[in-house]
Parts: sequence; C-alpha cells; structure tokens
Amino acid sequence: MTKLLKKTYKEHRQYLHDIARLQLWFTWWWKQNNVDESFRLILRQRVDIYRKTNINKGTMNSKTDFENLEWLDLERQLAELYQKYSSSGESSMFEDEAFLVVQATIDARSRRDYEERPYVLDYQCGSLKYDKPGEEHPKRVNFHIANAVSPQSIFADKKYLPQCFMDLMNKSAAEYGADSLCTNTWLNLHPRWLKLFPSEWTVNMKPENKNVQWHFGFWGQFITARGTFNTRLGRQLRETGEFPFWPRPSWCSFESLQKHLSGILSEGIQARSDQSNTLDSK
Repeated sequence: MTKLLKKTYKEHRQYLHDIARLQLWFTWWWKQNNVDESFRLILRQRVDIYRKTNINKGTMNSKTDFENLEWLDLERQLAELYQKYSSSGESSMFEDEAFLVVQATIDARSRRDYEERPYVLDYQCGSLKYDKPGEEHPKRVNFHIANAVSPQSIFADKKYLPQCFMDLMNKSAAEYGADSLCTNTWLNLHPRWLKLFPSEWTVNMKPENKNVQWHFGFWGQFITARGTFNTRLGRQLRETGEFPFWPRPSWCSFESLQKHLSGILSEGIQARSDQSNTLDSK
C-alpha cells in the first residue's frame, strides 16, 4: 500500500479556496435555475460558506449565527454581485468577484481550520458514528460517515469498514437495543460502498435526494481521502449542474448486515491463509 502524506497547511488553504469557489459557482447556478428561491436562502442552506469564514468563531460543527453583522454585510455584498451579473450569464465574473469578497475572511480562519481537532475523533466506531434511535423506529440507529484513517481512504483496507460496522452494531445494540441501521449519503451510489451491504440495503434504497443541502451528505464527495479538493468531481458538477453522486437513503437489519460482513471478513482471513501456504511451500 502506498504511504500517503498528511496534507500540508498550504494544501488545506487551497482546498478551502477551491470548495468556496465551487459553492459560489453553485449558488449562481442554483439561483439561475430556481428564480423564485431567494439568494440568501441558497447561500445559507445549500452551501456552507459561513463555517469556512472567520465569522465562525467556533468549530466546523458549531451552529451558525446568520444574524452576525459581519455575515450580513458579506451576504449583502454577494447578493449585490449576483444582481450585477444575473442577466448577463457571466457566472465566471460573479465567481471571481464573489471569491474576492470572501477570501480574506476564509484565509483569516484557514490556519485555525487546519489545526482544529478532527470531529471524527468523537465517533464511537472508527469512521462511523451512530445516533440515538428516534421515536418512529426505536430500534434503528442512523449513522454518519467520516474518515478516521486519512490520508488513506476508508476503502484502502478491505477489512476496515466491515470492522467499523461490526463495532457499531455491537455497541448500539448494547446501548439502545438497536437491531437495524440507516443513513442518507452520496456513498449509496458508490460501488465500493455498496459492496459492504446485503441485498436488503439495495432493495430498501429510496430515490435520489436532489434537494441540495449545505452538509457533507452532499458536499463530502468533493473532498479526497487526504482532505484536498476533488478536482475531477468538481469539474463534473460545473459541466453538468448535477452532483456526480446524489444522496440516497436506505436501511437494513443487523442480522443481514452481520451475515454479509462476516463473509467479507472470512474472505480476508482465507486470502491470508492461502498466501501463507504459498510462501511456506517455496
């Protein structure tokens, strides 16, 4: 396995620039195609510029304060730029000038953003975190995905995610009596992710969610395993206006997932055994 290096501060700052530019472009695109939706709503709910600025005094998981005077001023400047270019179709002009409006405040927070304690450290099961079940499904846990093994991919070790899921099922069953799990993520269109799940997961999959929101459930696909900007997928969004991977919700029982993952883990054990026997025979 190739050893990947942790991203540098310079790379992180460039990621913040690139994702901010993409989200500014998307704000333009969405407004052009949804004329009745307010520019302010798009900027607050469909992209996440706020948390990347120095106006955000907390962490990336802190609540937003959209009544902050600095934010309201920044929001006003961006809205004025949209009005300036809205009828000309000059998305690149809007993006360039809008980025100049936000760059200084993004740069002012970039070092703090780079050094911030990774929120994935609070996940109970490696790269997976589960919530307390809700009233509608009192034995079903919703889970979230991050990358606790960065700069490596969560798919680099084929045993890693199966072990995380086994841990999640054991812990949530003991804590809440859970017997099933669910999530709504863009990964539900990713082939390597889908290999982790039994057919029940695919059968229960609901339609794509195209109601774009600010969070990683949509925007996480534009981040590489190292935490840098995914240029290829960003380019695809710009070219089509479509997210490369739309989130889809699904769920399955612990019983079917445990059986499926046990098979994957057993394959890994068998593969190591076969390799050892081959070496011993030489």
